[in-house]
Amino acid sequence: MVEAVGTRPWQAVYGLPRIVLHRVFQAVPSLLVLSVAGFALTSATPGDPLTARMDRQAVVLMTPEQRAHAVHLLGLDEPLPVQYIRWLVRAIRGDFGYSIQTGQSAWKVVSAGIEPSLILLVGALVVIVVIGPAIGVIAASHEGSAIDRALSGAIVALLAIPPYVLGLVAIFVVSVRLRLLPPGGMRVAGVPLTFPVLLQHLLLPALVLGIANAAPLARYTRASMLEVLSAEYIRTARATGAPEKAVLFRHAYRNASLPIITVVASLIPELFAAAIVTETIFAWPGIGTLAVQATESKDGPVLMLIILIVGLTTMSANLLADILYKLADPRVVVI
Repeated sequence: MVEAVGTRPWQAVYGLPRIVLHRVFQAVPSLLVLSVAGFALTSATPGDPLTARMDRQAVVLMTPEQRAHAVHLLGLDEPLPVQYIRWLVRAIRGDFGYSIQTGQSAWKVVSAGIEPSLILLVGALVVIVVIGPAIGVIAASHEGSAIDRALSGAIVALLAIPPYVLGLVAIFVVSVRLRLLPPGGMRVAGVPLTFPVLLQHLLLPALVLGIANAAPLARYTRASMLEVLSAEYIRTARATGAPEKAVLFRHAYRNASLPIITVVASLIPELFAAAIVTETIFAWPGIGTLAVQATESKDGPVLMLIILIVGLTTMSANLLADILYKLADPRVVVI
């Protein structure tokens, strides 16, 4: 039996190192551009740059000579490109500066929020990849029926409702009225952080963040499934007496999964943006909460590190999407 060229399983694995190296080389200039943009934005924030880096009362009591000396010591009298180069050299060495708000190293401050944010994002992604495709497949398999109209209406409603409204409604209904789940936080004060305690606090914010972002995936899944279900090979599979579940999942969904992978990868940066709102509403101690606090206090070193972490995570998600593309269909040429 002759196997179609480009469909051998080993060919997908063979091309993965090239894809990884290609994306790594692309990430370096992308991170540089992102760091330049982030440094320019954080430096352009209104307010006294010296007050943002020192105690406000101490700055007010300074003489003009003391103020000029402090500005010189901090390098604030140098041109912005020189300040950026100094920051870049330190960042390459692993020194991202110190938090203006706490005085601790920026990495120590941000690293404390990475784990909670990852826990929330993974929980939300589980909700997204379970609910989104399921709604899309069910709606597509019942095209034109009352089920399809109801699910499509729910998708439109979720797309229209802002995440913060959904979060506040969830807290009011689930936590205040029904008293089923905690309204916020990651743990109970004085109680050891065990898995049941973590899960109890994670469930509501992960559901809100996941459901709010499952709507685009459900819509794309439905559209992709409808396109595949109208193909000739699907009609042939049904004509041979194949069970409907096998037709939907073994034939249709597998071939419709490529655009779905793209949507999931594109949701990663949107999840980070939505997580800022979700973490603030639910008092979740993650990077989103840190970003809000750093913006309010004009904490440039912390903001810069958060920007780089979000950018690196987005690029890693795109790399993962390319790998899944290649594994799902070896014939796909990843650029």
